[in-house]
Amino acid sequence: MSCLLMKIGLDGIGPYNLIALRFGIAFFAMSLIFLPRYRQLSAATLAKGVFMGIILFLIFYGMVNGVNHTTASTAGFLTSTTVVMVPVLECLSKRTLPSKTIVISILLSVAGLFLLTAKDGIVFDTGAAYCLTGAFFHAVHIIVLARLAK
Repeated sequence: MSCLLMKIGLDGIGPYNLIALRFGIAFFAMSLIFLPRYRQLSAATLAKGVFMGIILFLIFYGMVNGVNHTTASTAGFLTSTTVVMVPVLECLSKRTLPSKTIVISILLSVAGLFLLTAKDGIVFDTGAAYCLTGAFFHAVHIIVLARLAK
């Protein structure tokens, strides 16, 4: 659904303007809500927030450019591969092999995502590469946030 809405949004404005608009609205809204807590902000917390913001920008950069260069169904499928990438990246970061349950779950997830979203097949083009990049950074975001958040 999100990919379809981004595709519609890209008909009216450019990809970087769409990212800036989304981030700007979120920054304004969160600033209004959390303004009193800004005084308690430490340099370490600010650095973590900036780091997570950069990762979020990379997610949206990949997704918006991907949707702009490929079909919405292909973008939706490839963006959903985040679900598969998280356990794989976790295993790589911990330097362990995934269990049989995780391998079977990954295979079933990929097959299910493909059956649900790929009506005309998956075409690997520039947009697909951008979508996979966004999905990769989304998986990284989930893992890093789990470690940084308390």
